[in-house]
Amino acid sequence: MKLLFENWRHFIEETQELPKPVLTPAVLRYMSTDEVEKLIKDTDGQEDVLSRMKKNKLEVELARRKMQQKLQAARFGGKQFMGGRGVVEEEVDPNATIRFDPKEDSLEEANPELYRWLKDERDIRMLRYLGHGAVGKVYEVEMPDGRRGAMKVINKRLAGDQYIREETNYNWVRENKDSLPEDVARYLPDIYEIEKDVMFEDEEWLLIFMEMMEPAPEKVTHQFLGTGARGNEYAAELKEKRILKDPNAVYSFMADILRDASVYIFRIIDENWEALEQMEAQAIGPFLRGDRVDYPTELEPLGALYYGDTTEIRKDLLNSIAHVLHETLKDTEGYDSWYVGRAMMAIAEGLEHKLNRAVVPVRHREPTYSQLGGSSEEVQGVFPEIEGLMAAMEYLYGQGFEPNDVHYGNVMIRPRSGDLVITDVGHFRGLSAMAAQETMSL
Repeated sequence: MKLLFENWRHFIEETQELPKPVLTPAVLRYMSTDEVEKLIKDTDGQEDVLSRMKKNKLEVELARRKMQQKLQAARFGGKQFMGGRGVVEEEVDPNATIRFDPKEDSLEEANPELYRWLKDERDIRMLRYLGHGAVGKVYEVEMPDGRRGAMKVINKRLAGDQYIREETNYNWVRENKDSLPEDVARYLPDIYEIEKDVMFEDEEWLLIFMEMMEPAPEKVTHQFLGTGARGNEYAAELKEKRILKDPNAVYSFMADILRDASVYIFRIIDENWEALEQMEAQAIGPFLRGDRVDYPTELEPLGALYYGDTTEIRKDLLNSIAHVLHETLKDTEGYDSWYVGRAMMAIAEGLEHKLNRAVVPVRHREPTYSQLGGSSEEVQGVFPEIEGLMAAMEYLYGQGFEPNDVHYGNVMIRPRSGDLVITDVGHFRGLSAMAAQETMSL
C-alpha cells in the first residue's frame, strides 16, 4: 500500500492533474475473479505509472480473494461456496438464515448429542441440514405433532451478546404475532418453540423452532433486496430497465451522481452550482425523449469497465449525459475535454452504485446515502410489490422492533401462501435497548 501511495503521489506531482476514478473498491466488488485476472494480464508489459498502479491494485485484490478462499476452506472443512461471482462474495452477507448446502455428514454423526437430546427429551427428529448463518446452523426437523419445521441452533459462547438478542427477538415474535395486524404478521414466521440454555457438548445452546420456508425466487427478490455481489444477472438487468424507464426514478439520483463528478466539472465552470443544477435536468433530456445520441468522440471513451458490458438502456443514458455536458460546456473558456471525460467516469461509477444498491433498506429508516439504506422513494415507487413489506417494516419500527439485516438471504417464501417472510429477525434492533430502559426505571 505504501508503494501504491508513493506511485500515486508521484503521478499527481508529475502531471498536476486530477486522479482517474478507476478501480475503486465499489468497482472491484462487482468484478469476478476471472475479470480481475484478465485485467492483470492485460497490463503486463505496460510500464507507465497508471498501468503499474492499476496492476498493483488488481494484484492486491486477487491476493485478498485467494486468502479468503483459504480461510473459508479452513473454517468449513474444505467446503467452498461457489456460484455467483466466486467464493469471496460469501462474506458480503454472512447473516443469511438459510443456505441450502447438501454437503453435510449424517446428522447423527455430525451432531450426536443434539440428535439424541432432541429425540429423547423432546421427541423431535432431525431430518436434514439446511445451512448456516452468522451465529448458528439451521436444520429441518419433524416436530412431535408431525409438523415439519426449521430449527436454528445458536452457540452461546460463540454468539456472545447476539445470543440474548436472538432469544429476545424471536420471543417477541412468538408472543406478539397473533396480536399484530394481519398485513404485518404475514411477513413474520410462526415460532413454535424456543429452548434456552440447552446443554450438550459441554456448551450452552439456544434452539429456535419455526415454520419451514422455501427459498424466494431470485429473479423476483433480487430486484429489490440487497444481494451483495451475488445478485441474479437476469434480475439485475430487469431491475435496471424498470428503474431507467421511470423518469421520476432517474431524476431522483441525477443530482447525486452529477455532484459526485462536480470536482471535475468545476474545473471548467468554477464551482457554479446554479449551472450544475441546470445541467442535472438537461443532461437526461435526450434520454427521456427517446433521442438516441452518440457518445462524443471528443471525449476519452469510457471503456469496458464503465461502459462496454452494460445494458443498452444504460448506455443510452450515459450517452445522453455525455452529449449534454459536452455541448453545454464546450464553448466555455478553459474547456478541456479531459475533465469531462473524467467526470463521465465518475458519473458511470455513481450510476452503477445507484442501480445496484438495495431498493428495500437492509436497515429500516437508514438514510439513502448509507450502505445499509435503501433507494429513494422515487425508485421504490417503481416496485409496487414491496409496498406491503415496507409498510410492515414501518409498523414494526413504530413498535420498537426495528427491522435490520433484511436482505435476500433472510427473506423467504411461505409455501402455502407465497407470502414473503423475514425469517431471520435475530438482528432486529430496539428491544434490547427498551428492556434495558425498563430495568433502569425499576
